[in-house]
Amino acid sequence: MTDANANAIRALEALYRTFARYPLRARIVGCPHCVGQKDDAPLHRAPLRALRAADLGSYAFKAMTTWGDVDDYRHFLPRILDLSLDRPPEPGLEPAQIADKLRYAGWSTWPEDEQKAITEFVMATFQAALAWHPDIRAESSPRPCWEVWDALEFAATAHGDVSMLLAAWPMQGNASLLHFADLVLRWAEQSHELERVAGLKLRRFLLDATKISILEAVFAAYFDEPWSCRIAEAVDVLVALGPAPP
Repeated sequence: MTDANANAIRALEALYRTFARYPLRARIVGCPHCVGQKDDAPLHRAPLRALRAADLGSYAFKAMTTWGDVDDYRHFLPRILDLSLDRPPEPGLEPAQIADKLRYAGWSTWPEDEQKAITEFVMATFQAALAWHPDIRAESSPRPCWEVWDALEFAATAHGDVSMLLAAWPMQGNASLLHFADLVLRWAEQSHELERVAGLKLRRFLLDATKISILEAVFAAYFDEPWSCRIAEAVDVLVALGPAPP
């Protein structure tokens, strides 16, 4: 297990400890037109940590808007974030969906330790993702670990800013640099989506001229590796797009 993954596990445990102050209510009341009494049963099927994605997916999607209140959501939040690490996550448990719910819940006004627990979880899962080579992570890395894009989208939606994550991105190590190259290529294909989520700060980060030199050096050192073609493609994209905006 890498240090980054160990940090992510500690951050997940901190979530459970921090939000344990919110008990499970005997019934999570919902809109009578949207949520029936039978829908509440899966939420009480097992202790929090034993709830399955199938138990929580529907609730997580409807939480606070048509089902339960903010304190109910805070009770389930650690397990919701825990289950969001599954690949692929159950509908309703996607990181972007959770971030949208947090914004709706006004999480930036929550107690400081609650905000800190969420922020540290996002940072830790992001760093765990960067530590694993994207071509082998799915087979070999232990949880918890989001995809890099999941963490960026979460930060952009919940915080309105990706600076914290970009500042923590080490431009060294093959795994981290290949994640960077993959993000460049995705940006080239879906720039409208990435601009919507992360905006000008991401553009400046990607188009920083020093990163082209770093990628070129990696390609020269590992040109015979099957993944090196993605490094070369990313360099071509960055060169074609020109310098970063001021």
